[in-house]
Amino acid sequence: MYYTMPGFRFRLNYPLVPRLALIMMLVSCATLMRSDDGLPQSYEGLSVAELVDLVRQHGGRALRPVYRQLQRDQALATAGRYIATAVPSALQGDDILALVAMLHLYQLTADPDAARIFTLLTAPEQRHAVLVQVGWQIATLMPSPRMAAVITRSLELALRQGREQALFFPQAAAAIAANRVAEGYTFVRQGLQRTHDEAFARALLKLNPQRASEDFLVYLANVPLDALRQRLPIAGNIPLRLMMLQHLRTYPVTTQHRKLEALFNYVVSRNPALSEAAQQALAVFYDKHSEQLAQLLARMPYWVQFACVEKLARRLNPSSRRFLVILRQKTSGVDVVDEINQLIR
Repeated sequence: MYYTMPGFRFRLNYPLVPRLALIMMLVSCATLMRSDDGLPQSYEGLSVAELVDLVRQHGGRALRPVYRQLQRDQALATAGRYIATAVPSALQGDDILALVAMLHLYQLTADPDAARIFTLLTAPEQRHAVLVQVGWQIATLMPSPRMAAVITRSLELALRQGREQALFFPQAAAAIAANRVAEGYTFVRQGLQRTHDEAFARALLKLNPQRASEDFLVYLANVPLDALRQRLPIAGNIPLRLMMLQHLRTYPVTTQHRKLEALFNYVVSRNPALSEAAQQALAVFYDKHSEQLAQLLARMPYWVQFACVEKLARRLNPSSRRFLVILRQKTSGVDVVDEINQLIR
């Protein structure tokens, strides 16, 4: 997923990044840096208020040492409560960078009042986009049943007010997934269709992996065959589509899926990675559903059938051979039949 600020965009992978390292990554940009003049040589003996004020004044330069000192003092929970109390008045001020810096420290505290802070930061009247994004980031890093309930209400309000598209950014998708907000599935799917951002696809995987497969195949099918064959620009990057195809191998759809033939389109793609992934997604059907697959492919253009047979020729096994035998019976393409005969005679 991504974290964005004016002039900056960070790619993040939450499961792989320790929380402190993640926060340090976010505050390392110049927009959050204050002068390091005035930073103390030692942080021992400073009160929670003084430590938080150092982060507010100096941003990322003070975050790590302040966090370590709060750990040593066993005062993280106290710092969380202190910052939570300070947020409402800080929202009335103009120093947004100071507030964002404090909120980055807040995300390390596991404060139980995080749902209230999320509500304040993401309120419809909030005019600072960066605070809205930080609010959703807090929801991602500080999940809880209470946070899930607040997110559900936030999504319902956005839908009633017709402003759901304003929430189509990666942080919202990640927060919905982290809090297992099942009611947010449709919202995330719409966000994927609008933004083509991988964060939305990964959120769908976490919310409902089997249902995600059904929707991924619909998404994959929204590309003309010619675009795949001729490597024309398509919506959604190649890694996103590759991830979807790989997921279909683990969570296959049923053979009754109305867009199943799209997998054959990807098999004949000129992109080797997409073609290989599509072949693997189809291979899970060969043992039990070769009849349905062959019938489906036999209805497609002859050149697609021929290209698929050529692809299968590179990795023949008992299951794929059985599929080709059935296809030979179903197809009316003479060249397709001849090619199969040469492979399995």
